[in-house]
Amino acid sequence: MTMKNDTSLMIKDFLEDGSHVTMINYPKWSGKTSNIKILANFFDITKDSKEIFKGSKIMDTLYVNEMNQYTTVFLSFTNVIGNKEEVIGCIKTQIKKEYERYSFIFVELDEFDIHNYFRIINGFENKSNTLYKIDDSLVFLMRSLEKYYNKNVMVFIDDYDIPFEETRVGNFCDEVGNPLYIMFHAAFKTSDALKYGLLTGTQNVLISDSIGGGLNNLMIHNGEYNKYSFYFKQSQQEMINENIIIMIKEAKDARFIGRLINKFLEDGSIETPIDLFKSYYEVKESYCFWGMLVNEGILNIVDSRPSTVFSYQTIYRLEFSNDKLKEQFIKAVNDKN
Repeated sequence: MTMKNDTSLMIKDFLEDGSHVTMINYPKWSGKTSNIKILANFFDITKDSKEIFKGSKIMDTLYVNEMNQYTTVFLSFTNVIGNKEEVIGCIKTQIKKEYERYSFIFVELDEFDIHNYFRIINGFENKSNTLYKIDDSLVFLMRSLEKYYNKNVMVFIDDYDIPFEETRVGNFCDEVGNPLYIMFHAAFKTSDALKYGLLTGTQNVLISDSIGGGLNNLMIHNGEYNKYSFYFKQSQQEMINENIIIMIKEAKDARFIGRLINKFLEDGSIETPIDLFKSYYEVKESYCFWGMLVNEGILNIVDSRPSTVFSYQTIYRLEFSNDKLKEQFIKAVNDKN
């Protein structure tokens, strides 16, 4: 078995980038899932991946020595859709699979860890409509792997944003979205067991200020042109959704947002807080407006920094994703109808 489409040098770029946690956002069907699986298979210490990568470009680099050298956790949230019970069940199933894959590391635990282990296992089986009983399950698995192998852990999560979107649409953020954010925050921001993390999705949910201040330690790669663009099928998005056009026209007539839009068009970029979790359809605030444009792929996040006014807030620099979307945005703003 060899790689059909050789994107293996993404492994080299990933290691050379050296970012503690990387987020890559591209539209559906762009190759996110296959690429994140390539990285997870390459690093997984429990596998022998030589046959998979035989003849691939990564084998001709020094980074071949990194093959199968790390403990890895791989979660796919691609199918985490449905009502609250279905979303909770799917998330539990994904994490439980990794516990089962590494069942041998839990044979000898100290008294404290054995208590936490069985509490989490019982949480997987519990039918309660919340994730709070297992919100530490990911970081506990990481810590247990680090103890067993004496190596830091790489965590890969595909379509990380889908459950957050489901909670927004289904209005069960308190029971699912918030504990899931707590889980991610513990794993990707505060855990000493983490070597590298990689999340793939279509939108920047985890940096939203509305869910706990955001994970501001992420290196974010969005849109058409970034260091990983070569490895993904490029989006052909050239049209702004008609409903978004209506929202743009509405926003330009709002005094405060209208001034921001004019300054944005004048400068070519804007620095602003954004909210990717609350819909501008529901909350007519500027941070929701800019978040909507990012979620729709119209704007890209090109940089971020802590706010100098509010310690809990992050400021993001935004630019247009491409010239065609920019032209349509300007047309919508200038439309007098």
